[in-house]
Amino acid sequence: MADLFPNWAALAAAEVANVDYRLPIKYNRSQVASIAIHGGSIEPGSSEVALGVAASCRHNYYSLEGIKSSSNSDLHITSTNYDEPLGTKLVAGMDYCFSFHGMADQSAGVAETYVGGLDTANRDAVILALQGAGFTASVGTAELNGSSLANITNKTRQSAGVQLELSNTLRASFFTGASLTRANRETGLRTDTFYKYVKAISSVANYIGGGATQTPQYQLNEPTSVDFMSDYETWINYNWEKISRAPAPLSGTTLPQSGPFNVGDRFYKTDTKSIYILVVKDAAWGWHWRPIQDAISPWLTIPTTVMKITGWTLNPTPANPFQIALDNRGRVYWRGIIGFTAGNMSRGVSYGLFGPPPIGIRPRVAGTFMLGHETLAVSSVATSLQGYQGARVFIPNDGVADTTMRCFGGSADFNRIHLAGVAYAAGSNIFWDV
Repeated sequence: MADLFPNWAALAAAEVANVDYRLPIKYNRSQVASIAIHGGSIEPGSSEVALGVAASCRHNYYSLEGIKSSSNSDLHITSTNYDEPLGTKLVAGMDYCFSFHGMADQSAGVAETYVGGLDTANRDAVILALQGAGFTASVGTAELNGSSLANITNKTRQSAGVQLELSNTLRASFFTGASLTRANRETGLRTDTFYKYVKAISSVANYIGGGATQTPQYQLNEPTSVDFMSDYETWINYNWEKISRAPAPLSGTTLPQSGPFNVGDRFYKTDTKSIYILVVKDAAWGWHWRPIQDAISPWLTIPTTVMKITGWTLNPTPANPFQIALDNRGRVYWRGIIGFTAGNMSRGVSYGLFGPPPIGIRPRVAGTFMLGHETLAVSSVATSLQGYQGARVFIPNDGVADTTMRCFGGSADFNRIHLAGVAYAAGSNIFWDV
């Protein structure tokens, strides 16, 4: 059956961005693109694999994702006519391209991949890698071989790319219950088959175009020097055992602060449809969960018991308690007020505010943060530098030194410090997110 739309201009004139389709794109320092021009619900499963490969290899990612409630196949533009500007510009600037598609089962119930494209060296390497991982793969035939120069796969700098056509049965095996529905795919849950497949493709794609070496022995919060955090959707490493192999997580609307959980366990927050990973389980600091799909976690109020300054409290007013939240890229945010219950904080003295934060919310690199404040009194002379005061908090990353606070300037001691604006990347300083 012929496509409803012959090119991008026709599709864009008839369909609505972010209602009928979306165009996610992630740029990276790489000369390789992993794309799915029939992603989302057009050829379900293709964009998930493309993003998984891009994440594991730190390559560029692009997709046209169908998000209509029905008739997503209407958004299909054949590869030789595909001319969406963002996608074509990305591929044109790449040395290599891996293009993922979905095909009907060529033999009923058979999970297989047809691999084509004019980059025959990497095409053959992909076939061998898939076969070595136990998958059925062969050179594509007829219209599924991706051999046309007009195919977007081949519009790289070297006029060659690799096209992968994944059968329906194969793609269904990547998701729980073998269901390709959008709701099931958007849970973020994947089967072992998915991660095994992505790893096989990545074993080829990872060694071209500046890909980063990965290791399957990824330790939560304590990566080795060759590890990088990344992932499907939110760039968390696809090798995390707790994501790829743990059973379906418990679920609810409130992130647990007690119960049968260990660091690395997952929890599905049903009201926001996001998986969370437990990254801190600390008696003093509480339990902190890092979101996968949600942009940022709920704020967690930290008890005063973590403090080291006698006579001060982390939560002097109910409206401004000291709280911590994590985002899906591994950053930690503080907000709230530190205030006194008795006495003040002298200027020019460093105080041990509280002990080092636990791994999971500990800074990747030690940081100094300038903070707002309230004083008992300030200079009445507007032009006097002593009329202005400041405070700083130093947060170490060695797991040994205390978090300290120091006040300076002005003509009076301090009685409250405002922590809004403290934000830093968590984890070891030997890895990073994008």
